[in-house]
Amino acid sequence: MSTDSENKEIFISCSSTDIDLARYVKSRLMSKNLNCFLYEEDIVGGENHEDIVPNAIRACKIVLLIESPASLESKFVNHELTLATNYNKAVIELQIDPCDDDQLNNLIYKIGNTQRVIAHDNSIDNVFGYLVRVIEGKLQKIRESEKNKEREKKKEDHDSIEEDQVIFDYDSELGIMYNPKDGMRNVSFRQDTFLTMMRTIYQEIGPEKGSEVFFKCGYDCGRNFGMLLNNQWKKERIQLHDKITRWCEFDSQVGWGKFISNIDLDEDNGTLSGNLCIRDCFFVDIDGHNEVCAYIKGYCTGVMNKLLSNDIQLTCTRENCPMKNTFKSECTFKVAFKGEE
Repeated sequence: MSTDSENKEIFISCSSTDIDLARYVKSRLMSKNLNCFLYEEDIVGGENHEDIVPNAIRACKIVLLIESPASLESKFVNHELTLATNYNKAVIELQIDPCDDDQLNNLIYKIGNTQRVIAHDNSIDNVFGYLVRVIEGKLQKIRESEKNKEREKKKEDHDSIEEDQVIFDYDSELGIMYNPKDGMRNVSFRQDTFLTMMRTIYQEIGPEKGSEVFFKCGYDCGRNFGMLLNNQWKKERIQLHDKITRWCEFDSQVGWGKFISNIDLDEDNGTLSGNLCIRDCFFVDIDGHNEVCAYIKGYCTGVMNKLLSNDIQLTCTRENCPMKNTFKSECTFKVAFKGEE
């Protein structure tokens, strides 16, 4: 039998005196899909025994101590508990025989306070359900802590990655895609799925109302995203022009199209002019010729209003609209303060 210690979440520590009971506990836990490592069963001849125990404890999540006077006097058990402390592993005690106060005080000194399940007089079956709940509860907390640490690490890594790298991560256990920068959940779907939904809404409520509704939806979503960006950038003291640049860089990576900002912002004189272009815009429904692209106009207006804290308006330059010029897939908006030409 191979050790395969990396797949064993529970390391069972016991004295040779209690080995038969330890084997029974292991078999019962394994029947509950709780993978256990027991030295006497999970080693094979020829393996380096000095490496097996440290590696198994390092790989496990919980050390289950079969606690008895014999185990607390065992030098092997004490060595295993020292390793558990060094590797910062959770310890659960299954006390099968009463131990004197000095032994328990020494144990607390070594590993600190832990959860103890008492099963005197070999009454393992009477407390087994409770033992399983204690182990499963501890495992759940450990897994959640590991997942949070993993996400924090990914977030830290994300801060230093190159701009052209993928900006979303996938959690296979939960089946969700999320932005490691802020932990926000994201959804990936086909373009035609989204456009079919928008086209249906547009046809049901009519062109005039449809464009108005899509612009309003986009505007509210844009202001919400602009607020999130501002919150992320609070401590960085980013210049207003740089905010627009960084927003365009981010949204260029999420599949909506390539955002290109050609905007002249003069903060001293309070003027704003130029164009915002989106190449191969996701929201342009060329096949349906429905102006669902009002959504992206509203979205960009909402983001810029939030980032610049001013009343910005975008005007579609129709000559460059993909629905008017089939040779140029580019949405171009003239950007200015509201009321200005």
